[in-house]
Amino acid sequence: MAQAVASGKAPPGETAAASRRRIRSTLGAWGFMSPATFLVVVFFLAPVVILFVMSLTDLASSNFSEPWHFIGLDNYRRLFNDKFFPKILGNTIRYVVLTLGFFNVGLALVLALLTAHINRRASFFFRLMWLLPRITPSVVYIVMWQRFAQQPPYGIINQFLGWFGVDRQPYWLNETPWLFVILVNGFVGASFGMIIFSSAIEAIPKDLITAAKVDGASTWQIIRDITLPLLK
Repeated sequence: MAQAVASGKAPPGETAAASRRRIRSTLGAWGFMSPATFLVVVFFLAPVVILFVMSLTDLASSNFSEPWHFIGLDNYRRLFNDKFFPKILGNTIRYVVLTLGFFNVGLALVLALLTAHINRRASFFFRLMWLLPRITPSVVYIVMWQRFAQQPPYGIINQFLGWFGVDRQPYWLNETPWLFVILVNGFVGASFGMIIFSSAIEAIPKDLITAAKVDGASTWQIIRDITLPLLK
């Protein structure tokens, strides 16, 4: 024992016990993660792999019941050479940037910060209102947005603009369909992002915020110097 201490090495028995504890800890962690991992693999990763394999064949809606033939990257060559590909790519990038960047992250973060610095009951009510589109059947808010965009004299947007002397516009979904696609999906995504950011804000130690308030920090200073850095 004296030699083991002098050399700075743990006895073989202690090393084996520590190794077994690490193995048990690792297996326990994987055991807790296995249900979520299974769902991710089955419903996300596996479909991606299957779709990629299918994209390398001549499968089409017209020959779905017939044998598939491997054609390599021909489908991708046809896609990249299509005259509409630049427009499709541009629309996809615009949709992702505006929906994910502006609404799902930007607006969601702003809403989470607002609800974190107001009365607790008001915060609960506000979050509930923003979550309603998330739990409402899709057909309901599709009809609602259609009602907003209807032609005069029924459309809510046109009625609102009429109060300010703006001439009533034609059917908004014909003229600006992208606007409503982004708004509908953006507001629904922002509600979920708000809950994620709110959970992260709630995890910030309250002692830091209390100490900052005692030192005379304003709400903006607390957000800038404590909340946002700890959310990264």
